[in-house]
Amino acid sequence: SKDGKLKKFKRGPFKMSSRAGVRIIPVSICNMYRWMPSSALLPIAFPRQVEIKLHAPVETAGRDESEVSKEVFSIVIPGLPSSQQCDPDFLGCCDAEKGGVEGEGAVGACRSVW
Repeated sequence: SKDGKLKKFKRGPFKMSSRAGVRIIPVSICNMYRWMPSSALLPIAFPRQVEIKLHAPVETAGRDESEVSKEVFSIVIPGLPSSQQCDPDFLGCCDAEKGGVEGEGAVGACRSVW
């Protein structure tokens, strides 16, 4: 996004994964917006202090795509720095702030790879 804050997810990937019955691996990408603004074709400088956090897979088989989207959103948002988390009145944020989804998908299960 232009300000680096998490926005509502598009439905397509969740619809496709639910129909195919494949798992989704939530990813939190931290601080990339500073180096790759939405208006840039290439990064404006070599990206530094960027973290990529891979979270536990989310099952989609037999589940509604909106339910899966909400679960993935609640997993991704705590993995982001507060400057990238959406505004509290934004749809979907409240779930993450109230504890989000429990279990393997919690932010403690993620690992930084870069």
